[in-house]
Formats: sequence, C-alpha cells, structure tokens
Amino acid sequence: MINHGELYATSEKFEGIAGWHYSNANLSVVSLIKAGVLKLLRIAGYKLMKQIIQIDNYCESRRKQYAPEFYMHLNTLAVDPNEQGKGHTSTL
Repeated sequence: MINHGELYATSEKFEGIAGWHYSNANLSVVSLIKAGVLKLLRIAGYKLMKQIIQIDNYCESRRKQYAPEFYMHLNTLAVDPNEQGKGHTSTL
C-alpha cells in the first residue's frame, strides 16, 4: 500500500519502476520502519545513513524555500539491470 505518493511500473513484471512522493506527506517513525529504514540502516551502515539524512535535510530546506505549494517529486527511478537499454525508462 502506497500512502505517501504513487508508484508506477512498466508492467506486472516490474522491469522498471518510478516512485513519486507527495510534498505534503508526513512520514512518521512508524511508517519509516514499515518502509524498511531499519533494514537500510543495517545494510548501508550508520555513516552512510547520516550522510543521506544530511542530504535529505538540505533538500527539504530547498523544497520549502522554492516549492512551498503542493507538488510531487520523483523519488525513485529504477530499471532491472537485465532490462536496461530496452526503453523502460522512457515508458515510465
């Protein structure tokens, strides 16, 4: 279930996906845990997660300054490595 944006896929095989995030979505600690942030922390490590948080905080301050109204931004764009070069990104 997507609560904070929209997710699109090229087909039911998920060769590629695009995730759009709503600007007015408030992510709670519980929703982040459900989304897998603890697993990401375990895989990426504390130092990388700290850098990601710093970058996210900077981006958030710019969004508030330059885009105060509702908008959507592209959060994730990914294509299966075996499917790259086949036009899936263009489809998305």
